[in-house]
Amino acid sequence: MAARLTERLREGTSIARARQQRLRDVPPGNLVSPFCDPKVEKQQAQLHSELTAFLLELRRENLASVQLRHQLQHSRALRAHLHSLGSFSDSFCAE
Repeated sequence: MAARLTERLREGTSIARARQQRLRDVPPGNLVSPFCDPKVEKQQAQLHSELTAFLLELRRENLASVQLRHQLQHSRALRAHLHSLGSFSDSFCAE
């Protein structure tokens, strides 16, 4: 998916460069028309939509990862605490 988004970003950049070149070549009286290209606007909207979906999915994965890390840390702390209690009771019973 990242490769596809990268390719779309490259396409968008290429389109933007071509549009800038057209702007340089267009007489000043006709500057409005290149900005109203519905095909470019549609492609930009699609790219924005895909990028937003990708970033939201990445955020969900990161939040899940953080939650799992916190659970693991809690589990390790609890295990260490129980282990220390177990070794304390073993030493107490040995006397």
